[in-house]
Parts: sequence; C-alpha cells; structure tokens
Amino acid sequence: ASMLSFFTRLLHWRRHQPALRSGRMSLLPPHPQLLAFTREHDHQTLLCVFNFSDRPAELTLPGEWQAAAVLDGSGLDGAEKRAGTVICGPWGGLYLQRA
Repeated sequence: ASMLSFFTRLLHWRRHQPALRSGRMSLLPPHPQLLAFTREHDHQTLLCVFNFSDRPAELTLPGEWQAAAVLDGSGLDGAEKRAGTVICGPWGGLYLQRA
C-alpha cells in the first residue's frame, strides 16, 4: 500500500500501453479541477482524466468517448464512468480506451 509500490505498479502497467509511451497528446478544454487529455498511437486511443483537487469533480465526456471502456490495471482509483460522465473523487483518476 506504499507510494513506492503504487508507482512501481503504475510504471509497469504504463510500459504495456503504447499510447502512453509514445502517443500524440491533445488536451481537452480546461476544467478548474481536472486535467484531461487524449493519447493516441497506432490502434490505441486513451482518455486520461485526473482530479488534482480535494473536492469531487465531474467531466461530461465528448460524444466520441460516450461508449469508451474504463481501462483497468493502472492502480488509480477514486473515479468512475457513469452515463457519459466521468466522476472523480478527490485526487482520483482513470483511463478510458476508445474502441
């Protein structure tokens, strides 16, 4: 449960995500609490959403991301996709993958 263990697991997981290693990055419009961006490489397109505040926050997903699936395994928690919205608890985050 240590911070070192979390980052070790996250870095190992990241090595298996081509879009995170060498993909093109595009920022979504600014949000007062969230950082959201896409990464795209070959056949993988990800949406990364992170809440950098101590308050819950919501992000309405762009149309092309409505059917995206949550990409598990990163070790991040505190966020979920619900009905076209990403709901992030304080300091939460998630990765979505578009088919």
